[in-house]
Amino acid sequence: MPDLNPIFTARFNSGDAAALSELYEKDAVFHTPAGPVSGREAIRTMYAAMLADSPTIDSEARRILICGDIALIISEWSFTSGDSGDATSSGISVEVARRQPDGTWLYIIDEPRIPRH
Repeated sequence: MPDLNPIFTARFNSGDAAALSELYEKDAVFHTPAGPVSGREAIRTMYAAMLADSPTIDSEARRILICGDIALIISEWSFTSGDSGDATSSGISVEVARRQPDGTWLYIIDEPRIPRH
């Protein structure tokens, strides 16, 4: 089952942007408030900036739907700023992952900020 959340959380909380970006396919797309970021290298650069102040995240998959080699993952997350530790945010994310030839799963689309209604 493609529950990438434990791996994502551990890599995010370790502050390793390169290891975190390896969870994405080479041409993956990550949606940011400023618009989409495309490609693993651009995603690594985005994470390096985000991780600069040592934030932490907790993320848990709430639903995983699989169709062949494609998975839709819906997760809840909470984020705490590393500088002060008192700036927090939370939300729901939706990711699409693809099974790789070696059986592992990588993100191909990441939409981390779905508003709660």
